[in-house]
Amino acid sequence: MAKFEPISFSPNLAHVLGFRHGPRAANPPAGNVWDYDTGLSQKAWGIARRTIDTYLPGIEPVGMSCSQIEARSRPTLIFLWPHLAARIQMDRRLGIERHDVPKWAPCDAHPNPYSMTPQEMHALQPDLVDECGRNFLNAAYDLAVNVGLGKIGAMCSHVPFADAGARRARLKLGIKESDGWLPGKGFETGAFVHLAFGERTPHWTDEIPFPPGSKFLFSCEYYPVPAE
Repeated sequence: MAKFEPISFSPNLAHVLGFRHGPRAANPPAGNVWDYDTGLSQKAWGIARRTIDTYLPGIEPVGMSCSQIEARSRPTLIFLWPHLAARIQMDRRLGIERHDVPKWAPCDAHPNPYSMTPQEMHALQPDLVDECGRNFLNAAYDLAVNVGLGKIGAMCSHVPFADAGARRARLKLGIKESDGWLPGKGFETGAFVHLAFGERTPHWTDEIPFPPGSKFLFSCEYYPVPAE
């Protein structure tokens, strides 16, 4: 768990800040935990300002990615860096397509799907949640390659994408506590992970066929929402 202080970014690594969108204005309707249309609550702006002041003073990402669930993903990045809104590009790997919502029927059938933890979602639909994690981490890798060494990218996703992506990164780095899931409350709404990528390391050995000279995961740090 990282400290409540400005992040130091190594010039020898490519950096990606992977956010989970800020709090919703209202819970989603029953049977539709994805809810494409509900925006952010008024608390999201305050979370964004405290995040910048605490962790990222003076930091400006050179590339940013949001999901296709734009009512929450894009505004989260805009609240963080209002003057950089034009840099935000959509990456559909960070969210879910409307036609894929039926795949989540087992989770939507839960008595209170909105309150499900990522671990509970994984227990119910492990393959689908693992796919979310792969998508999140692959999107982070591509963003790191695009921004380059010594530069910073930022992206915003959702539950369980952000959570499963952080878990996947931690497992690749050999962090086995809690089966890789983040400790404590896990990935809070508005929180983020800092993924740093460098030259080839022994951690990437399976499904992603990286070419020679590409960037590889070096570290994964979790940053909770700063207190008011």
